[in-house]
Amino acid sequence: THGPFVCLEAENGRGDPHQLRERLLAAPGVKSVAFTQQPPLGLGESDTGIEVPGYVPAKNENMSIQYTGVTEDYFTTMGIPVTKGRPILATDDTSSQKVLVVNQAFADKYFAGREAVGTAIRVRGADHTIVGVVPTGKYMRLGEPPTAFMFFAQKQHFETGLFVLARTTGDPNALVPVLRSSVAALDPALPISNAKSMNQHLGIALMPARLTGAALGIFGLIGLLLAAIGMYGVMAYSVSQRTREIGIRMAIGAATRDVIQLVMRQGLTLVAIGAGVGLAGAIALSRALRGVLYGGGENDLVTFFAVPVVLVLVAMLATWIPARRAAATDPLAALRQE
Repeated sequence: THGPFVCLEAENGRGDPHQLRERLLAAPGVKSVAFTQQPPLGLGESDTGIEVPGYVPAKNENMSIQYTGVTEDYFTTMGIPVTKGRPILATDDTSSQKVLVVNQAFADKYFAGREAVGTAIRVRGADHTIVGVVPTGKYMRLGEPPTAFMFFAQKQHFETGLFVLARTTGDPNALVPVLRSSVAALDPALPISNAKSMNQHLGIALMPARLTGAALGIFGLIGLLLAAIGMYGVMAYSVSQRTREIGIRMAIGAATRDVIQLVMRQGLTLVAIGAGVGLAGAIALSRALRGVLYGGGENDLVTFFAVPVVLVLVAMLATWIPARRAAATDPLAALRQE
């Protein structure tokens, strides 16, 4: 898992983040360390205008693209593969050519049918050569559509606030004290905030989805309870209307098992029809939920199998109770009824 990250408010360039990186890499359990100006799915957002040679913007098209600055090993630390070209390197500093890495959404939009890697684009009044392409991710919120994004070399675009990202082999929370002590050893006056694991950081981004999921789960349980009560009521009423018929069947030799099967067959036939219609509707409408589904697709086979099974089991219980009661009917008492 991705380890904890720390926000370093390095005012006026105080402190050496790359010296801090070497300290952290020497800590036990640390596999890789990188810096970024803004972690993914954070509360901040930065964008800047671009000019792409060969691309003609549409009328009133917004040419301002979201970005962040990163150091070497950022993509390795975050587990992001570089699909074309190369990542940001330690040699990408103020003495070298300005470079950037773009995501696939950027390449598809501005370089359709052309090669993005090796092309220079105009950013902040200077030419920046695209040296790599990475898959499109989520940057501001989990429900966002595929968005063009750029990664600058942090050494070429210095900003005072930095986030430390560390990939660990053990409990990431155990690394937080090491981060704090390493920063204090580098500069005791350097302020630190937001020291937490990546899972804790993602909790903020996932909170709306979790609240929505909890609310939908509660409504789903209420709906399941109402469906069970409704099924029980319908079957109980149906059995009461067939009391005389059931008495006659039992009088001419129908066993208890036969009566239970008769009632449950009627109830489960309705359940099967309803489950089939509901399943078809759920599959048809599942694409509308694609934006709020994380960790699974809109056609999750486990979900589409488990939910109908649960509904059928609940319906069987709701049907079995009046069926069992019907099987216990006294044939003589049933025959006396009008």
